Amino acid sequence: MATWKFANLRTSGFGWTAVAALAFLALQVPLSDYLVDDTFIHLTFARNLSRGAGFAFNPGEPTYGVTAPLWTLILTLFSVVFPPGPLPAKTLSIIFGLLTIPAFRRLAGGIGLSAPSANAVTLVWAVNVWLVRWGASGMEAGLAVLLLLLAFDAQVQRRSIAGLWLGLVFLCRPEVGVLGVIFFLDRLSSDGWRPALVMAGFGAVVVLPWLVYAQSSFGTVVPNPALVKSDMGLPLLEDFLLGLKRTALIIGGSNGIEVLVLLAGLGFITRRRFVLSGETVRRGGLLFIWAIFPALVYLSRGVFISSRYLLIGIPPLTLGAFFLLDVFASGSGARVWGRMRTVIAAVMIVQQLTLTYSVTLPHIRAFMPTIEALTRMAELLHRESPLEAAVAVGDVGVIGFYSERYVVDLEGLVTPQMIPYRVGRPLDDLVTSERYFQVKRPDYLIDKSRLPGRLADGADDRYQVISIEPVPGGLVDTAHEQWYYTLYRIEPSVDGSDEEKR
Repeated sequence: MATWKFANLRTSGFGWTAVAALAFLALQVPLSDYLVDDTFIHLTFARNLSRGAGFAFNPGEPTYGVTAPLWTLILTLFSVVFPPGPLPAKTLSIIFGLLTIPAFRRLAGGIGLSAPSANAVTLVWAVNVWLVRWGASGMEAGLAVLLLLLAFDAQVQRRSIAGLWLGLVFLCRPEVGVLGVIFFLDRLSSDGWRPALVMAGFGAVVVLPWLVYAQSSFGTVVPNPALVKSDMGLPLLEDFLLGLKRTALIIGGSNGIEVLVLLAGLGFITRRRFVLSGETVRRGGLLFIWAIFPALVYLSRGVFISSRYLLIGIPPLTLGAFFLLDVFASGSGARVWGRMRTVIAAVMIVQQLTLTYSVTLPHIRAFMPTIEALTRMAELLHRESPLEAAVAVGDVGVIGFYSERYVVDLEGLVTPQMIPYRVGRPLDDLVTSERYFQVKRPDYLIDKSRLPGRLADGADDRYQVISIEPVPGGLVDTAHEQWYYTLYRIEPSVDGSDEEKR
């Protein structure tokens, strides 16, 4: 009897989901020190909000400086109970990444995958290199994917709560507004106007209050990062091609096997003229739109594409590949297709583990000195600068959180007045030309360049070097490069020329 129960657990959805969850947690161990600067942007907003200083990076100055306000609000709740810090952010991001695993298994069954395929695909998802990496980062990626999985599961089952889940995703990733239209049209064609409108109403209940608040508090419903990171018109051809190349490298490197299976499977279906049910076509169509929409949105807006952005479009690639394998296994040669499915799943798992140890871990080793250097500079500012001091910097998260000084964001993410001076111009040009003085003249500047203390060579000795921190390039392919963060005190000009417009 005990042997039967153990064998039954191994083949059950619960057993495989538990194994997948343990695999995900095991892969978090070597990433225990990983955090990104953007995590500290959310933490600074959350700290100020919990202290009654408003939805603001600099206390008392509300600004739409995050694209994931839901993540900020969740961190705010924890900041009320626990001391604000990176540990709650990291813990929560791991928890939400972990919760994507049972949600993924549920959706796999919901779209009609067989139990063996659903179990195998869940394990493949749990060790996905980008889920593992961004689940450890302290960012909203795991939460966004979790909510999107719940939204699609509800949509497949034609439940109106899909609108609620999608509305919550919107507060993590505004680009999913595109899917709101798709969801509405799908329900309209399947069930008619009333169910479609009810579903849309669920989404509106979540989204509209935030948009009203954003407009009244920030004077805009568009996040500052969206204005900084994307072009308002069509992107330049070179930016589009760069984005296309990065998308191909990120998706091809991590999920190229799924793409090949999908292309081969669709070709096989076309040649053999498989007859698919209307519901199968519907579910396959939803998966296809889900897979392509992130890249299409980012490419059309000229956004510099990263794996964090593309993560929300990876689940349908893996689900779709096994969806097609099940279609083939339902016909003749079911045993052969079953064995092929096992082999493909095993290869996918090996691929993901290899990428984690050959790409993610080296990247973390290359990037963490940057966070450590910024932390030391922030603590120095906290100890030795006046409380009313202002510091200009491009990487604002760590500096703002640990220094607790007024920050002039040279990138414009939390200082929207900087956006006209930043968009279309290199950051280096903004620093050397001092155009940022037109927004606010800071008392300190943190400059990142290949030459340490480069601004201290001026004739008027206005830039006084306080500290220099050497850091390697922050990416795997630039880890051999030597960069420097230089903290300057900016002395006022004798003739007052630094106050003039440049």
